[in-house]
Amino acid sequence: MAPVDRRQWFRCRECTPRKACEYAGREFAPSEILPSWLRNAVRFPGHRTTIVGRLPVRPILRYGASPLSTPAKPIENFNRDWQTLADDMVTTMYAAPGVGLAAPQIGVGVRLMVIDITVGEKEGELIVMANPEILETRGSQSEEEGCLSVPGYSGVTRRPQWVRVRGQRLDGSFYEMDGDGLLARAFAHEVDHLNGRLFLDRLGMLKRDLIVRKLRRRMRRGDW
Repeated sequence: MAPVDRRQWFRCRECTPRKACEYAGREFAPSEILPSWLRNAVRFPGHRTTIVGRLPVRPILRYGASPLSTPAKPIENFNRDWQTLADDMVTTMYAAPGVGLAAPQIGVGVRLMVIDITVGEKEGELIVMANPEILETRGSQSEEEGCLSVPGYSGVTRRPQWVRVRGQRLDGSFYEMDGDGLLARAFAHEVDHLNGRLFLDRLGMLKRDLIVRKLRRRMRRGDW
């Protein structure tokens, strides 16, 4: 799920413990040479860094790729490989930037999703969930929605205002989460991905057909 703002740079905010950082407040183009700890700051929770533009560690598939229309398989055997995949997904999501990413979007057909509606701005907001299932929904909301797999296109979709989701941590333990507003939308969006659906399938027929025709023309021209 893609946020509206698609800035293309890094921003270093502050270090912990609080002290002067030579990179604090500066912005960097993706092409600039950065120290490895800053390039990979998403893996260092003690360093508060907003990463708003760099190449993802895994390419994000676009509309037309078969994994995006294929229901993902549940994760059954939990091991360290899934943590590696989740780390790659988180880094890719923040780099895009986006507020959510499902494993099929990087070509891995398993039921794993990552979500952070703050796009890394706030600590403790990252959600990594395997085998998610929406248990309950309430209300509805209609808002503009986009997708990292359909960059440059968006449309108004109807989603639940509130959801309850059940899933598993990467150690296999089960847990439940409630989401309201944007988080509810993100949950619904990523679960759709795991079921082989895109937000385009939630649009009105005229809007959906208009976007699909444009995408198919671009695919024929080879610029997609």
